[in-house]
Amino acid sequence: MPTLRRSTRARKPSTKGNDPEPELEEEETTPTITPKKKRGRPRKSAPVEKPVEVESQDEAAEPDDEAEDPTVQEEDISEASGGEGAGSDDEAEPDEDNAGDYEDGDVMQSDDELDESVVESDASENAGARRKKKPTKMSMVDSNAIEPYPFSKKTTRAYEGPFKRQRKTPHILQYMYGPEEAHIKLAYSMLNRFYHLETLPGRPLDESSGPMRTPWVPDGFEAFQQAAWGAWIERYRNDAGIEQRQRCVKLSKAGMEPYLVKPEGNLVVLLGPYGEQTEATFPGGANRAICLNETSLPIDGNTRGEVNQPKGWIFDAGGLVLSLAWAPRVDKVDQVLALCVVPHSDQRHPNTAERDAHKGSRKHGIIKFWKFTAKKTKLEDMVPKAEPPILLRTLMFDWGRARRIKWCPVPPTDESLLGLLGVLTGDGKVRVLEIENVKPKERSTFSKVENPMFTLSIPDEHGVEATAFAWVNTNRIVVGYTDGSLALWSLYPLMLLSRHPVHTTYVVDIASGYPSRPYLIASSPVSGFPALVDFSCPTHESTGFTRTTITTQANLLQWNDPLQGFVSCYPSGSVTETSVGFMHHRYFPHVRRVADSPSLLTCLASGYTHPFLLTGLKDGSVWACNAAKKIFATRQDRPLKLKVFEHEFRPADRFDGPGSVEAAAEDKFRDVRGAVRILEGWDEEPNVWRIDRRRATRKGAKAKKGKASKKKKKNSKAEEDEEDEDGDPMDVDDDEQSSAGEDNGDGDEDGGPVPKDTRALINHEPFTRIMVMEWNPNLECGCWAAIAAASGLVRVMDLAVDEE
Repeated sequence: MPTLRRSTRARKPSTKGNDPEPELEEEETTPTITPKKKRGRPRKSAPVEKPVEVESQDEAAEPDDEAEDPTVQEEDISEASGGEGAGSDDEAEPDEDNAGDYEDGDVMQSDDELDESVVESDASENAGARRKKKPTKMSMVDSNAIEPYPFSKKTTRAYEGPFKRQRKTPHILQYMYGPEEAHIKLAYSMLNRFYHLETLPGRPLDESSGPMRTPWVPDGFEAFQQAAWGAWIERYRNDAGIEQRQRCVKLSKAGMEPYLVKPEGNLVVLLGPYGEQTEATFPGGANRAICLNETSLPIDGNTRGEVNQPKGWIFDAGGLVLSLAWAPRVDKVDQVLALCVVPHSDQRHPNTAERDAHKGSRKHGIIKFWKFTAKKTKLEDMVPKAEPPILLRTLMFDWGRARRIKWCPVPPTDESLLGLLGVLTGDGKVRVLEIENVKPKERSTFSKVENPMFTLSIPDEHGVEATAFAWVNTNRIVVGYTDGSLALWSLYPLMLLSRHPVHTTYVVDIASGYPSRPYLIASSPVSGFPALVDFSCPTHESTGFTRTTITTQANLLQWNDPLQGFVSCYPSGSVTETSVGFMHHRYFPHVRRVADSPSLLTCLASGYTHPFLLTGLKDGSVWACNAAKKIFATRQDRPLKLKVFEHEFRPADRFDGPGSVEAAAEDKFRDVRGAVRILEGWDEEPNVWRIDRRRATRKGAKAKKGKASKKKKKNSKAEEDEEDEDGDPMDVDDDEQSSAGEDNGDGDEDGGPVPKDTRALINHEPFTRIMVMEWNPNLECGCWAAIAAASGLVRVMDLAVDEE
């Protein structure tokens, strides 16, 4: 306890124990005395709850609970004068801030100042109000106080964590893939393999370039999975207790007529580079396919193309392709693509009478299987062969339209099988089909599936239907339902293993972390919180994005195994969100922006053997970018993106302008349902579309006002925003903050919010949009991509570029 400083004046006596009642002096009319001002900092004064005495040596030797607490002693000693018997406060030690202003033995107050203090204290006590001790700087901070709720729409952009903008690539790699050195080295090798490529994967030059198998599984993983698949299917076939097995019957031409998708006419397509396009016609329902060269010109009869090396194919599916999937194959030159197709009339808006008429026809579903021939190069990769693809086989059923299809990720060991195909049908059930291979000399077959191999449904709950599903491994499938629950199923034996209420609304998308983390299941509801659940321990291991989001479009969630994370539409509460985000499985709520788009997203595809990303938009354009370079880009690097091609559809009644039917009435276009123009040849551009757009708008507004000085400052600020745009998990807040005023029409030339670019809200021709896309999961053909448009056209492209 600090040493007390004694005053030379006499003290008033005080008693021990409880606080004595103050002795009231004779009531006199006392004039108010204003204290004299002292030099330096004034001494703080406050009322004293207990008078302080200077005990004798004998009394100090006795134990006292209050004296044992040095904090209490210091507070009592530092009290200011405040009531009768409080004259001892003059001898209390001054505040720490003022302790250096006095020397030992100095009297801190004069007699007049002491009398003034006593008078003020007596007047306060006579009024019945006890003064409270003035809080210090430390006591003003309440550690248990709850921060007020921010009613402003502009959220605070404050983040402290491993993914700050100042963090360099080594730190991010360590947090995402560490702390084991072996895993960090794998991440470095993967990043070095693809970082120099800007927008598209490169064709392999040696073993250290090109697509690669996932490094996150042990050696021999695929062989082990194939062996397990063979043993599993053998047990299933030898089980005599199975009452119902898959059964297919071949249909005649008359029997298959109700199931076939019948286009309304021929489709005219303009192909080739701009200014040198050629016209090709696809007869409706003829299943015609064309092989294209590097300039996207048809190889058949092409005399202008300088290079006749095929780069892909194009064919007309005749309807809307809701889903497509590549069959997993090992060391096979033939690649098989499955498509579920519905007529264009399904997405029209009939009136009530017509709706009942179409109800019976919509119970028919169809799945087509196309085969594409390839050839091996010296480095064992596959390139397209100059042969048109053929329709391998067609499956039909009466369970409703086929909405989604997904192959079992493990390729079969039996040469007579293409694999197991999961199908989500219109009746709200998931069925698994065993797809047989077609012999080389056998013609295309048309079969009707009477009984599936497995059926996954919950018959006890009325109205609960399946909406999405994903394969976990050969014998496990996770299914999402209309009530927001996720269920894990076993195929053989068929049983429901677990079911969890992850969401509260319709599940739109599900993705599994196969092959390295198969039991990590990410899901997106129509509205709510995107979630990540580990189904090996679902009651404990789960997380999600903390902002309420809206997801109205499927095919916008996929796992990327090289990056060990999920790629999806950026979680946002706005239906006009056009960004793509990456969510690492360790830091799922921290979303890192991968790409921005000039139009609404309709689908995306993430590579299985590389980190490259494809996005399809509502305006018919397809974009590509290197997701790894965008995520781990340094300050000096500027990631790029590329518009692969643009698809534009126009119906026949609009050939000569809106509402014109003259062209459709001509004989040349009598049986034509529409025309498509495909444009290619765009240059790469910076992958910061929104930042560039805002900066350009700011420049135009400032130029009109003629404020040169402010223009220079804001231009530098925009450049800083462009540099800081990459790598912040809270970047979306910036756009939402600016859009809060933009939507109200507050953007003007007077320095207000920048008007929001409305290209994302433009409505295009319905059949212009891109429907679905998928990278090939097979290593030899990992650079192949299948892209389907709403017009019915399907393009299969070899997007590999030659590395310099």
